[in-house]
Amino acid sequence: MNARSFGFFALLFLAVATGVVSPAVAGGGHEGDAAVVRALSGAKHSLLDGVRAAAKAPAVAISAKFEDEGKGLSLSVYTAGRGLDVDAESNVLQEFAGDPTGSEWKPSSETFEDATHVARASEQLTLMRTTKLTLADAIAMANAQLRPFQDPKVFSIAPAVREGKGVFLVTAAVAHEAHHFTLDLQTGAAVGTWPRMPKRAPPTPLVGKVLSEPVVGKGRWMGATPPSLAETVGRRVVLVASNSYLCESTDEAYAWPRVTGWYEELAPKGLDVRFVVGEAESVADVEAYVAKKRLPYPVLHDPTSANARAWDLGGIAYGLVLDADGKVVWQGRIGPQDDAEGCEAAIRAEIRKRTAAGTLSLR
Repeated sequence: MNARSFGFFALLFLAVATGVVSPAVAGGGHEGDAAVVRALSGAKHSLLDGVRAAAKAPAVAISAKFEDEGKGLSLSVYTAGRGLDVDAESNVLQEFAGDPTGSEWKPSSETFEDATHVARASEQLTLMRTTKLTLADAIAMANAQLRPFQDPKVFSIAPAVREGKGVFLVTAAVAHEAHHFTLDLQTGAAVGTWPRMPKRAPPTPLVGKVLSEPVVGKGRWMGATPPSLAETVGRRVVLVASNSYLCESTDEAYAWPRVTGWYEELAPKGLDVRFVVGEAESVADVEAYVAKKRLPYPVLHDPTSANARAWDLGGIAYGLVLDADGKVVWQGRIGPQDDAEGCEAAIRAEIRKRTAAGTLSLR
């Protein structure tokens, strides 16, 4: 064993023997959560923003958190500078930390040399080497599972071992309180008992009201811009579907194959679909999303989720069925535990009604 190897394992042994790497510390701990939650409203950069900024190839992010140790809010990301193919002994384990309340996040960097941080970052790197999920993937999955809840914001995530199983320890602010849960390290699925958290208020009822036209804003339609709703509803039954980008593990994995199936079967009978994707940073992200899912209907890139806010839908899989006057005849969530069947039934009922009236165009 060379001197460097001996030094590394001596530090690791010292950290474990003296108890400096406890489960609470490795996962970010519960201390200081209240201070972080209070300060989060001032952050202009998310945990995901920090991870993307710090993890410049070949570096990878291995944990991230907001913290407030009495000096103001800080956004911190641990990285392995040489990537996942290089073990902890030969890697460069660093922290990037800085003030997230300014227009730019300008972190300072520190290469770990002390026993506590070397041991903690080494364990995190080792765990991240065992999964195909990136830290950004895990944050997106956590965000997706939090969407039904009130004002959620993930502010800490770290890989760890619990009961002999690799997990991501996640802390999120929901309704101004900190809540802790775990996700499976390999799949991102929730593990164990889900904490009780306040749900979002039900969306504003839109049934019987004319739906406002989708706002393009800073986004754009993929491919040709479709005719307006006002031009379309008189001759086609329109389904407006809204969701948030990167929600593969919950609603979208179920909802969008269903929507596509409805379209492929019912478009020849008079169905028109408009699909609004919110929260994606770039048009290229949405183009890749559309290509991956082979979406055959018009898709709007809505980077600020302006439409979900205008319609009060939240960042979840949601459907709105319109009648010949552009009024909503059905609204609801269309994820796996919601009412996709109700949405489909409403579409078919409107097609039957409009077919009998002879008002549908099949082109």
